[in-house]
Amino acid sequence: PTPAAARPLQPVNAEATVQISAPFPVRALVERMRLNEAFVSSATQWAGYLPENARTAELAQVSATTRLPRGSEDRSSSGGRGNSSGGGIGRDVSGAALSIAGRVWEMAQHPQGCREVQNRIASVSSDEQREALAMELQGHIRDAIKCPHANHVVQKCIVMLRPHAVQFVVDEIARAGLLATARHKYGCRILQRLIEHCSDEQVRPVVNELLLHFQSLCQHQYGNYVVTHLLEHATDKQQAALCMLIRQNVRILGEHPHGCAVLGAALTCDIASLRTDVARTILSEPSLIGIMASMRHGHVAVKNMLRLLEGDDYQAAVDALSTESLCSSRYGRLVAAHLGVSRPSSDSP
Repeated sequence: PTPAAARPLQPVNAEATVQISAPFPVRALVERMRLNEAFVSSATQWAGYLPENARTAELAQVSATTRLPRGSEDRSSSGGRGNSSGGGIGRDVSGAALSIAGRVWEMAQHPQGCREVQNRIASVSSDEQREALAMELQGHIRDAIKCPHANHVVQKCIVMLRPHAVQFVVDEIARAGLLATARHKYGCRILQRLIEHCSDEQVRPVVNELLLHFQSLCQHQYGNYVVTHLLEHATDKQQAALCMLIRQNVRILGEHPHGCAVLGAALTCDIASLRTDVARTILSEPSLIGIMASMRHGHVAVKNMLRLLEGDDYQAAVDALSTESLCSSRYGRLVAAHLGVSRPSSDSP
């Protein structure tokens, strides 16, 4: 008799035929599904991950049934968009959207699933379909902020959807707490995407509240990224307020490991007056340039500052750095090396 591993599996019907060339794990899985109805009935959560040649007719039917949320057939005539609680898609969506409909939040929480959701959001053919998929995240944004995988899906939605369609993200983050979100390692990324892609009207209250916590954010390992992002993407009025805060707090920022990163961003931003003011203010603060030169983010800011200064200002900065302490720290030595390379030896201290 033919060995069991070499015998063609008997499909449930002709539509579910599995080729004998399929890998053994696929053949074994299909055989188990064919023989065990209970196994098939429990497959509703993972059926969509199977390759096409591993789906029997029953499993495909179960999977298709679970992908369409309850009542989606009734919504198909109105463009396929579910309400805020249902979060589903009707029959008129593309195959890419249909394959994950009803499972977006579940998939978003897993490493492979979040990539699949992002790919499907990018590949569907209309804004309406993307928005329908994104609505399945409604009510889950607080949890997505804390998830190493789901936060990427939220970011993808913000980038791909029309601004008004991600208003629910803005609202849920506001309820979760803007300061806490800005100081979270994943939440800060979501805030940066909102600042980049949402309309001024949508993010104005968000930015205004963030500016109230300026010093706290600048001195935080994740919050400082949100502040530096505002230098590039905030409105002119908000940038003016931010520049004033930076000018008023140069000493405080320069003495802090993360605050130096904000000064570094200010020294390279597109606002010429801010670049000059920050550089000269650092220079006017006793010993501040030396303190900054010994820190990870600070030494980068000092090198950017040296590139900006000219004439007497540059020489004053070099003189302030001409101390033994500069070469006593790892980052200070990088600044010393920069001075030796960037200027002729006759100009060096």
